[in-house]
Amino acid sequence: MSEIRKDFDIESEALDVEWLRQPRLRLKYGELSAETKKNARDLKQKVKQVSAEISKEVRERGGKVTDSLITMSIELDPRYQEAVSALSQAMYEDDIISGRLDAVTDKKVALENEVRMWIGNYFAGPTTPRDLKKEFEPSGISAEIVREKLLDHARR
Repeated sequence: MSEIRKDFDIESEALDVEWLRQPRLRLKYGELSAETKKNARDLKQKVKQVSAEISKEVRERGGKVTDSLITMSIELDPRYQEAVSALSQAMYEDDIISGRLDAVTDKKVALENEVRMWIGNYFAGPTTPRDLKKEFEPSGISAEIVREKLLDHARR
């Protein structure tokens, strides 16, 4: 399971490598999804086949055959139950792989957002805020004196 989780981790310091891996991930989980969907379709067909075989057997026995007798016979037959169980497992596996395929898309979106954040310097180190008043006053001129001189100049 940890190997699968690695597929979806993002290493922010190696965005270029992450982007190179992304198409392979999409291909990997796309192929797995296709396989699980095919398996589920095949097993769905198997359930229909088993159901038809049991229905045929019930009709061939003779006697009074009703739809409810056929349905009950099908549902109680171990071959049908086994086929339905296998189909259920295949659908579960397909749901898991479909979720992983969605996670690949989510990772792509996350990578796009990480790149935007990187471009916007989100990951830049902290900067020390500047105190312009202190930087300006050591020169011997206070901010008040500068303001007064500007006002005087503006009045002229």
